[in-house]
Amino acid sequence: MLDTIFDELMEHRGSQIHVRSEHVQRYAELIAEIDPIVVVAWKLAEIVPHAKDDAVDMLKDSVEQASTLFVCPAFDDQPFAENHAHLTGITGDDFVLSHLVLYGCQLPDALKPRAQNPESPENPDPEEEPTEPAEPEQVTRLRRIQRLSKAFITNWKATSARSGPKRPAYEEALLQAIPDDAQSVMARPQLDWETQDKGLVITEIVASDQWLAKQLTGAASREESQHAWMWFFILLWRTYRNETSSVVTRAIVLLILADIMALRRELIMDGSGLRRFVTRYFVSALRSLPREGTNWKHVSQREAVRRLFAIAGDKAELKISVREYEETFTRVFAQIASQRIDALQGTGKPAASGNRIDAQSLDNWHFCLHLNRTSAKSRYERREALWEEARALKDMMGSTTVWNLAPPFDPAAGDPAYQRAPADFVRGLDVAGDETGWPITVFAPMLRWLRHQEPGKAPRQDRLVPPTALHLSVHAGEDYAHPLSGLRHVDETVQFCAMKQGDRLGHALALGIPPKEWLHRHGDVLVPLDEHVDNLVWAWQRAKELADKHRLQSARAVLLRLEQRIARFLPHVSWRPETAFAPPIAELYKAWELRRNCAYQALSQPNELLVGDSRLHVGVPDWSIISPELATPRNDIAGGLYVHWARSERSSLVKRRESEVMVRLTTQRHGHASRAQRRLEAALGADANSQMHDHDDDADMTFMLALQDDRIERYAQAGLSIEANPSSNVYIGQIETHSDHPIYRWNPPSLADLGKHNPFGLRKIAMPVTINTDDQGIVPTTLRFEFQLMHEGALDRGHDPALVDQWIENIRSLGLQHFDQVH
Repeated sequence: MLDTIFDELMEHRGSQIHVRSEHVQRYAELIAEIDPIVVVAWKLAEIVPHAKDDAVDMLKDSVEQASTLFVCPAFDDQPFAENHAHLTGITGDDFVLSHLVLYGCQLPDALKPRAQNPESPENPDPEEEPTEPAEPEQVTRLRRIQRLSKAFITNWKATSARSGPKRPAYEEALLQAIPDDAQSVMARPQLDWETQDKGLVITEIVASDQWLAKQLTGAASREESQHAWMWFFILLWRTYRNETSSVVTRAIVLLILADIMALRRELIMDGSGLRRFVTRYFVSALRSLPREGTNWKHVSQREAVRRLFAIAGDKAELKISVREYEETFTRVFAQIASQRIDALQGTGKPAASGNRIDAQSLDNWHFCLHLNRTSAKSRYERREALWEEARALKDMMGSTTVWNLAPPFDPAAGDPAYQRAPADFVRGLDVAGDETGWPITVFAPMLRWLRHQEPGKAPRQDRLVPPTALHLSVHAGEDYAHPLSGLRHVDETVQFCAMKQGDRLGHALALGIPPKEWLHRHGDVLVPLDEHVDNLVWAWQRAKELADKHRLQSARAVLLRLEQRIARFLPHVSWRPETAFAPPIAELYKAWELRRNCAYQALSQPNELLVGDSRLHVGVPDWSIISPELATPRNDIAGGLYVHWARSERSSLVKRRESEVMVRLTTQRHGHASRAQRRLEAALGADANSQMHDHDDDADMTFMLALQDDRIERYAQAGLSIEANPSSNVYIGQIETHSDHPIYRWNPPSLADLGKHNPFGLRKIAMPVTINTDDQGIVPTTLRFEFQLMHEGALDRGHDPALVDQWIENIRSLGLQHFDQVH
């Protein structure tokens, strides 16, 4: 099987091993299941144990020259810009696993074996509920891998360990390593690799187990984890393929490989939605283990830099949390990046030696700071905390503080070349995290204020970029409960954040995945009733505009039913006071627009803020409309409705209340409501499950498709662009394959092909897009691999190869332009 996989998907030219370009999409499916190192190491283990000279050199070169994920070198001669990558998500699954297996770690208290309950009987009833395991399964599995690895390494260093009288002892050591000792603790690294390497003397260069073990110990002692990991797998497969290996030994090799792949599944994202990605995968216990090591942050940043900067000229805009951004973090990253960039450029400047930086290396990267869509607090309380974060950041960005990039006590510490202001490293702002739980309404006022230039306060130095020049790169429309929810979230982001030319939308899948296709894959949809009414009101306004301005038939077709649906659900909205009269839909829409105002500022702080404080007039730009309603808010005009909504937010928690009414939307198989659906929708209120019912028919889905085109055109004309992250979207589960990605709809390889994606005649220009990786460690990919996947996907869709080449080149160039324009 492994031979077949390698021969079909991979090629081995000299010492170069990489995936065949025509099979990149199949390869992407493969590496979602297993680490490709399993396949490559199997092939390299074919070399006979006593091979010499050229074969040994080829084996060593193949390991040392292997690229990350064995990506084919199609774009290795051109620089690329990464414009949407989370720094903490770049360190790959193979890197984390290699550190856990080869170097060990200190178990945090939360993962140490727990004492058994003393009240539990010694012989519990087998019919009772099983007790909680003493530790997470992945920790037990990891300990077994480490014990087996140690036993294997000990025997690889020996001579004739698999034959003769030593063979039973060899097998016994492996068998004894399998049972778990729950009381053992990984308190120190598993092996002292430097001592192991010094104690292994090789006199003859042949591809024996001892020679291979020497390569492993040498690479591990130098902390070349990528090479050490490859040698480790080669040795495992060599043991398996050896004719003298017993069935027991081969079974144990397969056990350790299966264990490693099972742990890998815990480290990569795979189709469970953005919320589970944020709450489980990204902060999994297994991923947090190596962070307990004292130098993990430096080691992981070095690995991230290696992946980011593959050749001279590569550039990267890196997303980090506002809370992470401080002097020590920036200095360490600048030093590591400088060493890598300087080595790629081959300048050999002494300034980049040791821990110093080459000032020119700063031209290759900068940060985009993001506010986090996460908190244990309510949305209202989170707003208060966000203003404190924003104020601290704005003070830092405009301060006269100087950060020293030279190492402490270094003679160069006083050199002006190493003196930088905090604002020098930041070029963008973002909001990242659980989009369905934390709408942009919570964060937009702070983003506007951070970009606001205070009157009469010029930047501290001419070379500093004023706050107004900070671009936005905001996650929007990545994950959503319904196509209308996703479209509205994107529109809120654009409107409420006051996006302008040069700003970017991250992911924006809600603008590209056809609603009918999304709903077919998703099935029935559950949406909070309040959100459903927001969607209907927003859609009504958009339908009215499209019907009036473009005389769009699909918009006219849904207007009446939208009004009927709003009338049915509006009485049950949680924040609206009970009243016999429904406000005009136009006022409901205006009240939605007023949500660009900060509810915390509007309700709590007006009397505390001094006259002229920019936080009030930037955070609450519609104060003149809102303030008259604060005493006695009316129920039929926008200002009063906004105050009712804001007060409801102040009193509610971010987590959904048990009593919250949900709307179940069911797509009708034949395009109209069935008798059963009509009966469900005839109910006047929520059922016993706190649900009301609604449906999307063919007219609704046609209108939503037209609405996507309208928004795409509007944002393209405004000078916005979309940061596409194809593999991330596949792994999180929003699309099935790379060739289905909406990038081909937003920006088709041929403008002549735009007509195929413009059935309503609403689009005039293509939407500018860039290709990025998002979290290239949690989602196994690289930037160049993403480009190869999109290139091959365009060919699969039937586009002319020359046209596809030019299309890819245009996107690559735009990525570099985006970086340079803001840098």
